[in-house]
Amino acid sequence: MDMMEREQTSDVIIFEALIHGLVVSGRVTEALSVRDKMIERQVIPDVNIYNVLISGLCKKQMLPAAKNLLAEMLEHNIQPDKYVYTTLIDGFIRNENLMDAERIFKFMEKKGVCPDIVVCNAMIKGYCQFGMMNEAILLMSSMREVGCIPDEFTYATLIDGYSKQGNISVALRFLCDMMKRISKPNIITYSSLISGCCKIGDTDTAEDLFANMQSEGLIPNVIHYTVLIGGLFKKDKVSKAAAYFEHMLLNHCSPNDITSNYLVNGLTNSWTWINSNCSSNVKLHDKNALLDVFKELVSDGWDLRISAYSAIIFSLCRNNMLGKALNLKDKMASKGYLPDPITFLSLLYGFCFVRKPRSWGNILPNEFQKGEFMTIFRYMMLLDQHVIDTISCKVSRTAQLYAEEFLSI
Repeated sequence: MDMMEREQTSDVIIFEALIHGLVVSGRVTEALSVRDKMIERQVIPDVNIYNVLISGLCKKQMLPAAKNLLAEMLEHNIQPDKYVYTTLIDGFIRNENLMDAERIFKFMEKKGVCPDIVVCNAMIKGYCQFGMMNEAILLMSSMREVGCIPDEFTYATLIDGYSKQGNISVALRFLCDMMKRISKPNIITYSSLISGCCKIGDTDTAEDLFANMQSEGLIPNVIHYTVLIGGLFKKDKVSKAAAYFEHMLLNHCSPNDITSNYLVNGLTNSWTWINSNCSSNVKLHDKNALLDVFKELVSDGWDLRISAYSAIIFSLCRNNMLGKALNLKDKMASKGYLPDPITFLSLLYGFCFVRKPRSWGNILPNEFQKGEFMTIFRYMMLLDQHVIDTISCKVSRTAQLYAEEFLSI
């Protein structure tokens, strides 16, 4: 009898290693086939094998099959541990199936398995995703009653939940409680709060949070800047939105497509304000390159939307982000906004910043004529105000060189 038990134990170990390897490599269906062969040979999988299989199924979002394995475990009188329950609950929540997650959570408690911080956090995350904040708070209270202390993730999840609902006052109360009990918020928590503030139009609080984040040594990323820029444009705080874009570029934070959309829409929708409030008589060091270039172009009769793109492209180029500027040039064209001579002039500044002025010729349209080059020379003075002299000299020489080449053909 001992020999048979030893053989079965040895078989279980071999099968477990094989199943684990298949699951790790993403071959979950094959792993299930191996489990079937085990049962055919009357080798009963142990809790570790079920753990691995259920985890693999949840990662593949094969949740009905994972649920069936739980039932199979119970049929074989194999008691699931916390890991099995946690994996299933987290899997259902990730798949936005809160009902099944809640059922398993209650079943787990009924079976006498005390939920730990990980599974409680998973359930709180689920409640917050569905806007069930009262249920999330009740679970947090229950955790404390059994000595399960909420951690940073618990607080961050609740703050995110309340922020998404626009209930910033409660979110900020949890922020204060978190800072007293545990630690300072991380960059993700600040993202939630800033987004929530901008959602309800409270850009003053959003700016305060942005400043606090930096004072704590956290570096803003593209999400923080983008949300704030979008929120400020919606509140008609155009100068501040443009200033944050400039701040973003100075800090080498590359904008994404959403940032660009906010800027293009914000500039075009704010043209009346920009025309009335951005004076040409302002001292140069007080001027914002984005607003200055945009205003001058539109005032001269250039297309509103193309001018917005050109102003953004110039801002990118003067901050050494030529690659991003070239991508934006292609995207504007794909949307039907064909780059004009000023767009190409803006890109020339970018090529000069990266010391590849001759590469500018590779992107110039073949149909460029004297009129296009005359426009380029005319607007060089406007853009030169926002770059150093060495760059403006390179731009001037390169433009002159290509004008001679094109016009001699």
